[in-house]
Amino acid sequence: MKTIGQVIEQIFFDSGLSMREFSNQVGYSRQYIYELFKNKDNDGTTRKIQLDTLKQICDRTNYDLGKLLKETGYIKEQDTQQNTNFENPIINQLNQLNENNKNKVIGYINALLENQNKN
Repeated sequence: MKTIGQVIEQIFFDSGLSMREFSNQVGYSRQYIYELFKNKDNDGTTRKIQLDTLKQICDRTNYDLGKLLKETGYIKEQDTQQNTNFENPIINQLNQLNENNKNKVIGYINALLENQNKN
């Protein structure tokens, strides 16, 4: 299983773009992109990346967000098949939230996933 940073780095290499071109395309600084490649923050804790950030990178590079989440183990293939029926309503509701509330929901989901992965 890959880390999110490894997948983002692979997306970058597969793009064939320079770091400057890639960072312009996805809308984040070169320094931030390099930081995303790392799986750990400076204090040694696992780097947390907002879902909005992943979605923006995937949208702007035509990389499937679901594939990224599968490659990193955040969702399993069977989960996507079972969740198709309620996935779109959840996304529609999330899109209705303002940025502050979206970040709260994403933070809550990240905490749940982290707790789940510990068990």
